[in-house]
Amino acid sequence: MSSNWFIRNWFLVGLVLSVILAWVFPQGGAAGGWLPVEWMIRAGVVTIFFLQGLTLASEQVWKGLVRWRLHLMIQSYIFLITPLLAIGFAALASRYLTADLAIGFVFLGALPTTISSALVFTALAGGNVTLALVNTTLSNVAGVALTPLWISFFVRVQGEVMPLGSMILKIALLVLLPLIIGQILRPGLHRWADSNKKRFSNLSSGIVLFIVYTSFCSSIVSGFFSDLGPAVSLGVLLLVVVYFGVVLALVTLGLLGAGLAPRDASAVMFCASHKTLAAGVPMAKLIFASNPAIGLILLPVMFYHPIQLLVGGFLIGWFRKRSNSNE
Repeated sequence: MSSNWFIRNWFLVGLVLSVILAWVFPQGGAAGGWLPVEWMIRAGVVTIFFLQGLTLASEQVWKGLVRWRLHLMIQSYIFLITPLLAIGFAALASRYLTADLAIGFVFLGALPTTISSALVFTALAGGNVTLALVNTTLSNVAGVALTPLWISFFVRVQGEVMPLGSMILKIALLVLLPLIIGQILRPGLHRWADSNKKRFSNLSSGIVLFIVYTSFCSSIVSGFFSDLGPAVSLGVLLLVVVYFGVVLALVTLGLLGAGLAPRDASAVMFCASHKTLAAGVPMAKLIFASNPAIGLILLPVMFYHPIQLLVGGFLIGWFRKRSNSNE
């Protein structure tokens, strides 16, 4: 395996190393440890979403809003079909999943779509980038309320209660407000922001890796991984693979029924099937801040992330061929 592969996939490598570092040195990132972790995480979350607002080309979003039926279709997959499917999977596998892993599965299903990879994959497939941009933006804004709403619904069914109002307010202050401030500042800074977009993306990815590290540190120090053997991790991985396969099948059925052009179909596929790790990890820290088992909760989405990238890479070529054959 060449060094170029590691450079291209440094974030995936970083995810693995973050978990390993948490096992070796958990005191460094655990609450009450050597670092002011909670303040660093909040500052990191604010930075991530401020930079997203600063680099978001909102003028393209406004122009693309006219195709509201297609947007409704994509958002229905993101915030209705995939969360319900995740709840179904969690219920069917309840004998094998701990309560925290079940919540993690529902959290995965309720997440918005990816911010960057859905756009990049759509562009590489020759797809409708504007359609992808509109829906990545819509879902990540709507996710501020809808993701915690699904989590609150699921835990209420399990007989627990979460403070939904204060949870949404906290996410809005640390996620939505920085994004809005970034958008307000964008007109005067757009050239500088666009020229540094890659650097900002790398900075945000680095912050996500730090949050992953601290999340696993908290769970390891609290002993939540002590009884989790390789068989359980493998079971969660297999469940995530099957879940992703069913999501792809449902999106494909929707595309066949809608009869969309290949350019639009690729945007729908990537936006409807992808789930964001970049925004999901900070949101998990805000929603489950007091839960020491947050490392377990993040496990399904951490498995889902490389799977969607791997399968997406194969789908790019398939959609590109269809787009070229229709030109």
